[in-house]
Amino acid sequence: MPPTQPESPSRWLLSFRARFQRSVENSLIDWAVGKGSSRRWFGFSNRLVDFAWDTTDPLNGPSFQLHGAGGLPQYKALHPVLNLQVDATGCSLGNASCPVWTVGVSAGGRPNPACSEQYDACWKLGPALVPDSPFGLGAWNDWVIEWQGSPTSKGYLQIWRNGKLVLPAVKLATAYNDTIGPYVKFGVYHSQWKGETVAPAIARHCAIAYGGLKVGDASSSFDEVSTRQSVESERRS
Repeated sequence: MPPTQPESPSRWLLSFRARFQRSVENSLIDWAVGKGSSRRWFGFSNRLVDFAWDTTDPLNGPSFQLHGAGGLPQYKALHPVLNLQVDATGCSLGNASCPVWTVGVSAGGRPNPACSEQYDACWKLGPALVPDSPFGLGAWNDWVIEWQGSPTSKGYLQIWRNGKLVLPAVKLATAYNDTIGPYVKFGVYHSQWKGETVAPAIARHCAIAYGGLKVGDASSSFDEVSTRQSVESERRS
């Protein structure tokens, strides 16, 4: 899948914030205004590439998102409705065990001050450092997300990482009450670099690798979309 064109350059090193994404037309998410979508399953693998961070710039960009399409003007330029990313807030330089994977959900509700970017709700999903892996922060992660988009409490979210349940099922509003449904967006989005006038001290490179992406509808299952290489299902319910 080719990347979209880079956005306008930052003021240092002629860098860009770049992104990979599926188009709205190919989002594979059905949508009914006022109600939302039916259940959807997303399975994919990713790994951080030479991951580094600055203490003043802790949200480093590698992410998987379900992004609001902005069919109505008030929903343009808002948070993604779901954002899975690495957060190094409060992490000292060199402390590889500190950065964590987090997920934030936004549906136009009251911002939660406990979330780094004030999403409606957010959860920590465990250290980015994969335990017992010789590859450390560069180890592969296999994710499965079960999601139902809704502007009401009928929304649904459940997440597994490497076969283990890291976010038990929660019901809450998971999407804006828009005229167009969310779409899949993944890759690197390092917005802080766009307006920088000086080079960051440490994190001058940001990359993430994806090894697969599967999307299932309401009739799908964990086993059908999981990218984890395992003979036996490791689903934890």
